[in-house]
Amino acid sequence: MKRDKYIALLAAVSVALSGCQSADAPVTTTEMSETVSTTSAAPETSENTEISESNAAPIKKHDLSDIELGEERVWINKAQEYEDIISKLGLDKKKQNIIKGVYLAATDDDILYFYAYDEYEIDGKTKLGAYSTFEIASATKTFTATAVLQLIERGELSLDDTLGKFFPDYEKGRDITIYQLLHMQAGIYDHINEPEYFYGRGDMETVKKVFFDKLSDEDFLQALYSADLKYEPGTKQSYCNTAYHLLAMIIEQVTGMSYADYIQKNIFDVCGMEHSSSMKIGDLTTVTSAEGKISEITDNGYSVSPNTDRGDGDIHTCAADLLAFDRELKNGRLINEKSLAEMFNMDMGYGCGMMQISPKIYGHDGNNPGYKTVNQFIETDSGNIYIIKLTHY
Repeated sequence: MKRDKYIALLAAVSVALSGCQSADAPVTTTEMSETVSTTSAAPETSENTEISESNAAPIKKHDLSDIELGEERVWINKAQEYEDIISKLGLDKKKQNIIKGVYLAATDDDILYFYAYDEYEIDGKTKLGAYSTFEIASATKTFTATAVLQLIERGELSLDDTLGKFFPDYEKGRDITIYQLLHMQAGIYDHINEPEYFYGRGDMETVKKVFFDKLSDEDFLQALYSADLKYEPGTKQSYCNTAYHLLAMIIEQVTGMSYADYIQKNIFDVCGMEHSSSMKIGDLTTVTSAEGKISEITDNGYSVSPNTDRGDGDIHTCAADLLAFDRELKNGRLINEKSLAEMFNMDMGYGCGMMQISPKIYGHDGNNPGYKTVNQFIETDSGNIYIIKLTHY
């Protein structure tokens, strides 16, 4: 029976990979109308996702501490049932020099492949491995979307709630919904990639505050209230960090917790992600970008701003922890089946913290100065395959 399962898995992988980008390609947004197949949907769970005492303990199957890389810094699952799958995905020793970082491939139950670049972490003693922490940049958005969907399940938020409910001074926000923020349809300018429109042309002092983490929430909101909209909410889709930063602020209003504390309690702790954090001052990655680059950019130890990037690009994690999150997300432990379907609902080309690469491949990438992340889900009728790449430069 097990052999039959992986023959089916191999066939499904072949279909998923045909006619699309390879698993090595970075995730990009594609405007596809197809939504996720329900054949691999999470098991149905209660509408209420409050964590009970009985299921709060992290699951041990995500532990990667026993993997030994050896001199070649690569580990490949030798089980016969995975041989063809590993070959089809192109996971072999020739891949090991592609990235300066770590590369992990896994199914719902097993590890298929792991590679780590031959270098030491910041301490100069620990070799790069499954628990080395990186900035994952915009891959953070999947976590933020998960948190928002949890609150919707609990009845503390609604997809139809408007920004006006949380920011009454924002007149334009009275027509912008949580749904539109999640699906990147709010029509708000991106405060990171379009600062001249969000903060105003020539306002370099404010832009400097953003990148040096000196901008207060009040400053951010004042800029939001003053900025024009890019288009009428709900009529188009465009990638927008501002939307997910606002979602983080809404999470804080609704729960009375900081974004970092909410993510820690309701996602990291549930998944057993012991090497992850929503960035705080002094909480550094164990892997740095190019020598000297971080200290030249900020005075708080980051190549990005943990305050102004919270919700849209502020999480630190490692390959083992990210795999735990991916698996628990897909198996229904974090959000229920209805919420998961909404996350993978590619309305105008973007789900909820999720992009579509092909009809059966989804994920979210991330890029910060010095760091790059790829986090992909390959859906098959026989289960999921997860591709995780964390790199630095």
